Amino acid sequence: MYDLIVFELDNARLNDPEVCYLAIGLLHYIDKGSTWKNRHGEIISIERILHRLMDDDFVEMGCYGTHSLYAVSMAMRKSRKLGLSDRCKITAERFLQENCKLLVASQLDDGSWQADWRRPASTSHPLKREKVEQVLTTSHHLEWLAMTGLDQMPDIRAATSFLRKELLQSSNTEISQNYSAFSHAANALSVWFGKNPS
Repeated sequence: MYDLIVFELDNARLNDPEVCYLAIGLLHYIDKGSTWKNRHGEIISIERILHRLMDDDFVEMGCYGTHSLYAVSMAMRKSRKLGLSDRCKITAERFLQENCKLLVASQLDDGSWQADWRRPASTSHPLKREKVEQVLTTSHHLEWLAMTGLDQMPDIRAATSFLRKELLQSSNTEISQNYSAFSHAANALSVWFGKNPS
């Protein structure tokens, strides 16, 4: 594991479109105040990665921007262990709150979100809704929301009801063919209801 972490640290790039995955992985292992120089001479830290993830031009990466939200939520949950600066914590809190407000505005009547969740629900196109895409997007949002203590939340009950209904109504073949989306749905439900998916 050590060699893998060293490899990732050495190859980390702030402009990498998959830096959200790196952040999520490193948040399990990185120490307080860690800063390093990659093989390209860039100085990198978790705070620099988080600020990059919160850039307006970057939030569309990783499952419709949800992986960036997950990484920022995870970092906030571990902020004391990571030794995040007050500036970073304030920026991250604002980022999460603003995106949560977008979720409130874009949640569909059935409790789900579409891939274009940054658009208000009133502007969504019902005929363009892809069930698997909605399951994945909704699942990812529930996963990051569970890590926050935000005051204003979307309708969690409606979102979990949507996922439960889709899991129960989908065939085994459909679930197998879209395992990523449906496994995230099971995980999101287990996170909110405190039970392991079975």
